[in-house]
Amino acid sequence: MLFSIKTLKKLLPVCITVIGFNTHAALLVEPLVGLSLNGGGDSKIKVDNGNTTNWENDYSALGYGLRLGYESILGIMVGAEYSAQLSHGMKVKNKASGTFTYDGVETNEYEFDASTRNIGIFVGYSFPILLRVWGTFFFDSTLSVEADATPRAVDANGNEYDGSGRSFGVGYTGLPFISVNLEYRTFEWDEKRPRANSNYTADHEASEIFLSVSAPFSF
Repeated sequence: MLFSIKTLKKLLPVCITVIGFNTHAALLVEPLVGLSLNGGGDSKIKVDNGNTTNWENDYSALGYGLRLGYESILGIMVGAEYSAQLSHGMKVKNKASGTFTYDGVETNEYEFDASTRNIGIFVGYSFPILLRVWGTFFFDSTLSVEADATPRAVDANGNEYDGSGRSFGVGYTGLPFISVNLEYRTFEWDEKRPRANSNYTADHEASEIFLSVSAPFSF
């Protein structure tokens, strides 16, 4: 399912708040699809023996989402946003020289599959012609690391991380029915929810350029 019951429950109070924003505004429904470009950041991993290492990560990923809210006659937009990235490979490299040993495996770089899910609120402004801008605060963001049994590299055994994110976007609306969008997004995940046995903690940060096409409908 693209939107789980848990996700809908989290979006509902946000949508109720948005409805009270302006009863004279048009309902805005905006599905979108896109690609995260030049994604990357830092990861800090600490195992039980106290050994802490700093890693660099990079990735690209397909994504989709939905913005639901209201747009006033003055061009002000406000609403709730859901976005997600499909499973993608995240490449990680040790920033220090030498190798890092984990579970008897020596490595200085590895790759694991991960996906993300984000829920937030957005506020923006639609100019009379061709352009609109907005900002989103993702108060609920989850990074899900898929299990990788052979070899089981660091942070590749099925954990989930909670965090938050921010986005600033610009959209070009000069084409019929669609908006071409460019966003700069940043995320931080630092609260681990283990789905498998693990003997480490980890903090992940990432920033990316998200290029998307959306279809904003007003009713």
